[in-house]
Amino acid sequence: MNLTVLIITKNAEDTIKKTLESVTGWATSTTIIDDYSIDKTKHIARDYGCTVLLHSSFNFGEQRAFALSHVSTEWILVLDSDEVLTPANKKEIEMEILDTEFDGYYLQFRNHLFGKKLMQGELHKKLVLLRTQKAFITAKEIHEQYEVNGKVGVLLTEVNHYSYRSILQITRKFFDYSIRQAREYKRMHKKYGVKELFLNPFHMFYSRFIIDGGYKDGVARIILDKAFALMEFFSYVLIPFVKTKTRISVDCGPYSVGGIVQSGIDRLLQGIYSNASKEYDYFWFSFANASHNKLPTHFFSQLWLPLSTILNRCDVFLGAAGNIPPLLSHFPIKKILFLHDFGFFSSPDKYDSSAKRLQKQTEGSIRRADSIVLFHDEIYKEFIQRYPQYSYKVVVIPAGADHLEKIKEKPVFIQSKKPLILFVGVVKPVKRIDTILAAIGNMYCVIAGPQEKEYVKTLKIGKTQNIQFLQNVSDGQLKWLYKKADVLVYTSEHEGFCYPVLEALTLGLPVIAFDLPLFHEYKKYFPHLTLVKTVEKMKKELNNIEKVSKIVPRDNPYSWKTFNSTLRALWQPARLPRPLNKIAFIVVLYKTPDEEKKRLEREIRKIGVQSYAIYWIENSPNSKGYAAGINEGIRNGLLDNCDLFIALNPDISLDNITAAAILRVANEFSVWGFAMKQNDTIYYGGEIDEWRLSGGLLKKKPAVIFLSVDFVSGSLMGFSRNVVGTIGLWDESYFMYYEDVDYCQRAREAGLSVGIDSSAIYEHFETSQTNRKKKNWIALSRWKFFWKYSNVKQKIRELLRLPKTFANL
Repeated sequence: MNLTVLIITKNAEDTIKKTLESVTGWATSTTIIDDYSIDKTKHIARDYGCTVLLHSSFNFGEQRAFALSHVSTEWILVLDSDEVLTPANKKEIEMEILDTEFDGYYLQFRNHLFGKKLMQGELHKKLVLLRTQKAFITAKEIHEQYEVNGKVGVLLTEVNHYSYRSILQITRKFFDYSIRQAREYKRMHKKYGVKELFLNPFHMFYSRFIIDGGYKDGVARIILDKAFALMEFFSYVLIPFVKTKTRISVDCGPYSVGGIVQSGIDRLLQGIYSNASKEYDYFWFSFANASHNKLPTHFFSQLWLPLSTILNRCDVFLGAAGNIPPLLSHFPIKKILFLHDFGFFSSPDKYDSSAKRLQKQTEGSIRRADSIVLFHDEIYKEFIQRYPQYSYKVVVIPAGADHLEKIKEKPVFIQSKKPLILFVGVVKPVKRIDTILAAIGNMYCVIAGPQEKEYVKTLKIGKTQNIQFLQNVSDGQLKWLYKKADVLVYTSEHEGFCYPVLEALTLGLPVIAFDLPLFHEYKKYFPHLTLVKTVEKMKKELNNIEKVSKIVPRDNPYSWKTFNSTLRALWQPARLPRPLNKIAFIVVLYKTPDEEKKRLEREIRKIGVQSYAIYWIENSPNSKGYAAGINEGIRNGLLDNCDLFIALNPDISLDNITAAAILRVANEFSVWGFAMKQNDTIYYGGEIDEWRLSGGLLKKKPAVIFLSVDFVSGSLMGFSRNVVGTIGLWDESYFMYYEDVDYCQRAREAGLSVGIDSSAIYEHFETSQTNRKKKNWIALSRWKFFWKYSNVKQKIRELLRLPKTFANL
């Protein structure tokens, strides 16, 4: 029989077993589309030999449409996780699809309440047996329709549907339906009044309980039919309160979007504002007078901003000013943080008394953020050095620079002298305007941008110097200045993205700037960017500026449209897990022979991973310890944008490990490994003794492929960026042994899963078994682990048996 059973699941461990028992061994295959269950649904499905695919969607129809695209058999049978086939169902299906003119069949489903079959009005038909090539699904929020291009028949036997299992389950199910239905009504602009609010629910109960004879099923039927009536009532009551669009809260701080750009943050906001999608509702919160959503200035970021975000039921918060308010951490709002640079860390003297406050605010915001947006690779490298444990949150999105292309030029009053030197930006210490003054000499220079007045007073402008300051410059005037100037100069000490330089380059204006790592990225696309390291070099370049002509720049990646589409992907629901782009193999060496390295390198290559890097961490000269070596490899892997990390001992063989096995177990567990063969014995992970907290390896072969364990051997342990972000790096206070047990313990305490794939085996030669110090190292590390995680009772017991412990050393 060429048929696939298709089941959509989410946290269905209570019902899925009966469903799978009814189809396993009968259907050609069973495919589970799981919406990221946090219970044992996936484990149960795999134990029954099902194919499990992860996919998330806000509506059932889209889930089933996705599922259909992954079926290759002639026929498909779509079941819910609480629907169970009987022997009569299976026999009838087999007979019908052997030779039929139909392309689909309705199956009849008999509902059950609290395990009891309902006989009155609870038999319904669904088109779920379909010829795959003729099937399609109409995606709706609820009650999705299954359709086929062809003739449709009806089967007579009944499928058991255990749809109403408890009062709590019924309440949750029907309230969820009410919300989805209310959302559908709101999109349809459905009108409602007294009839819909009060008469419809009463009619629903009366029809089901009296007319359809529900009372014959017993008193318990009142609960079910009353739930249907309440669902009808709430489907209308909730219409004003449900959201049909995702709501976005934007922290605009002192800036009002749509006005004159005052800084880099303001330019970022304008870029988001000008490309805002109509699919979302935006709230532009600011304390500026001309803002769209004005809030009080005092306690703006601590109170009014998060409170307004919560009261407006926003789904996403954009921390464009580099701050995530602490109050938002208590609410299920997607928090996206924008980090421009780390200038207040590396040059705190340039920020007066605000540097420490900004440092504290930034570190707290990084912890609270769900995603962190950086604007270029150089700031990403600095981020990894400072906060490697949060690297999994980071996405690098180059901001746009094409916003002036459609702006009409607007002249501004300046002198007609040539050459015209231009600086654009906030006049403050970190921009080092005094350096510009030293470099330009007597040349005419226009400095356009807001000013910090106290800093301007400190500038020593020579009597013969010709400097003109401009403030409140519009985009039209800014474009005119870029077109009229001969060169833009930039001497800033730190830059996160530097919009003025990129704007000028995009419009073809030559730029002379002090050499910052960021500008090397721009140099790839803009040959008219000149980088210097000293004032003297800048003077020399400025003296030759008349020989430099403006050019038409080539294509570049700095588009606001691209930026916004990438940004929106951060808060849209996930469809599938992001593919593992790169795997880091971290091998810690200590006096390892070259032949051993070459052998292991061949075996890693043989695994068949498409993109990977091997980090050979040499500990021979420094004796740093295994955990320190692994941490060094993790940092290197994060800088290289690796997604998955595999810690390895050099004295292992990976001959039996494949890329498919790695991806399979990595999808199953957060921290994982494989069965380990050592001294002719196969071990299946490890367990921790409940009293002594000592780690021991498991010899008994499990009955399942994927086995949850207390810890995985550090001779081969895998984990993802998310794990590093959740629990950090390895504990380097363990010199050798138990650092792997400790990492797994921390993962389990953080709610992460730890386990092995028992079907794949690697070999550990255990060259350290001849080391005389091994026994002492194990004892000391176990002792450290014990005191770190033991409770009072365990400590007292261990102290009482100290004589025995020392006797065993």
